Amino acid sequence: MVAQTQTSAAWLRAHTFSRQVVVIPNIRWSDLRPGTTASPDQMPPVDGHLLLAVGRLGPEKGFDLLIQAFASLSNRGDWRLVILGEGADRAHLENLASGLPVALPGTQADLSPWYERADLFVLSSRLEGFPNVLLEGLAAGCPAVSFDCPAGPADLIQHGINGELVVAQDVAQLASTLADLMHDPVKRARYASHATESVSRYSVEQIMPLWNQLFDGSMS
Repeated sequence: MVAQTQTSAAWLRAHTFSRQVVVIPNIRWSDLRPGTTASPDQMPPVDGHLLLAVGRLGPEKGFDLLIQAFASLSNRGDWRLVILGEGADRAHLENLASGLPVALPGTQADLSPWYERADLFVLSSRLEGFPNVLLEGLAAGCPAVSFDCPAGPADLIQHGINGELVVAQDVAQLASTLADLMHDPVKRARYASHATESVSRYSVEQIMPLWNQLFDGSMS
């Protein structure tokens, strides 16, 4: 059995008959589809600072919790929350976001310009398998905030180095953490400076040999 995270591997060992479980994470998408720096006419039409979230508009992604946290901020300044994605919860989320500087532009053909434009990336999921969008955001150099949900965010975010982890589904702590980072450009810049390198272990060069070892039987 192949798991994407140590948490998932531990669950498989405890709840299945498989006794040979190995961990092979995903490859960062930028390695599979190398992009170029976005030109000015490709940049997302967002004024001010951009807080970015990406994912299916469903309950598992916790965008309702994110909007609640964002709505509770008393001093948002020129920050705008953009949630990219589509799904069955659109109407509910649009209702929660009514009157707030929140946009839900739907799915996007190319996320690269959005990651490049973002000042801060946020993952509000109630649960994950392996959060590819968080990996993509960090690979693009975005400082990140995430709920420490099962499973994956703790594998990607080194708390206090490339971003911050928040107690899962704790809206008040998410709001407090967002407020702190939104008003601290020095801390955001410090996290951003470590973001890309922090996910270098998810490169093609690091991950593909693990699959080769699995197939040739040399992986323990």
